[in-house]
Amino acid sequence: MLQVNTEKIRIMEDIILKNRHIYPIDEFLKIKRGNKGENEKVNLNKELKDEGEDDTKESGNKERGTKDRRGNKGRKGGKERELSQIKVNDEIVVDIIVKTILSQNTSDKLRDIAFERLKGKYRNLMDLVYGDEKEIKRLISVCGLPNVKTKRIKNALIKIKEELRKPSDLCKMGKDKAFRFLTSINGIGPKSAEVILAFACGYDTFPVDTHVSRIIRRLGISLGTREKIHKIVSPHIENKILTHIFLIHHGRSVCRAKNPKCSICIFKNICDYHLSQMALHSTR
Repeated sequence: MLQVNTEKIRIMEDIILKNRHIYPIDEFLKIKRGNKGENEKVNLNKELKDEGEDDTKESGNKERGTKDRRGNKGRKGGKERELSQIKVNDEIVVDIIVKTILSQNTSDKLRDIAFERLKGKYRNLMDLVYGDEKEIKRLISVCGLPNVKTKRIKNALIKIKEELRKPSDLCKMGKDKAFRFLTSINGIGPKSAEVILAFACGYDTFPVDTHVSRIIRRLGISLGTREKIHKIVSPHIENKILTHIFLIHHGRSVCRAKNPKCSICIFKNICDYHLSQMALHSTR
């Protein structure tokens, strides 16, 4: 049976809210949405003003209705939580889908180079549906797996073109339905779908990548694969995309896969990994 330490989740989120200033979270959100301007970026301040973001395909899961520690009504049966009333348009939705696929198994820097090359050639990325595959592969080769990513991008855009009246309709069908729609596309798994829902549509989601899953395991919140962690941990996270983005930054700079900087980690007092390493050294 899969288990989750909800008390540690609560403590982790409190620590994140008190230390959110140490990472450029709002600037990261602005960049993720393509730098479209203040009125169009995902804005976390509205949600947090009272407090002081290698995919494998699997079916989507609905968030369970729960009562959070502030006494707010659970999500099930109510209006789905959004990060803000951001402006959603066709270009942003398509751009985020393409950028998310390009980001798989590569760095942000190389993803952005590939994306800008595509935008330089195809101002409207829906035109990639009719684009020459060899040319697309050449343009995105810098970010790796050009054959796979070209196919995935085309498949995603073709499905949108065939099944939606316009790309922005993705954000109008509701979070759960949009999640199922995205994960039905070959090459878009739960993590990529949640990224798209957050940065294209403004939903508060909790994508679980390698950094997030590593920290969740080390803290002792939950074990298992990224997909399992997403399934059992996400329903208990209140500020999902904030937590996702914070943990990504923290995983890159402090809680690294090799040689983690435990001595300066803000989570060290609740971290099973750190405490076990301390106990090990004390017996030597």
